[in-house]
Amino acid sequence: MARPALSLRPLVLFATVLLAGCGDDEAGRLRDENDELRAQIANIREKASDVETASDELQTQIGRLDGEDWSVVVPDLKSAGETLESAENDLKEAVGN
Repeated sequence: MARPALSLRPLVLFATVLLAGCGDDEAGRLRDENDELRAQIANIREKASDVETASDELQTQIGRLDGEDWSVVVPDLKSAGETLESAENDLKEAVGN
């Protein structure tokens, strides 16, 4: 599952333009906001990666059903599904903040 790349370039350029026309107090506030946005984006990327990893693991467990006894696979399948659900919830929370 490929995730879309998030580019920080427009954000950085916008912040640079704003900083050029602002006083020191305003520039400091904008720098702080920019730092917060960068941290949020990094957190969202990490959570999206966790969802991708959990999804891959679920697919692996589903694939095991082809060659193994289902009663052996189901506990791992259930666990992988729960991990994916948790990762999705973490991503939703990160995006919502």
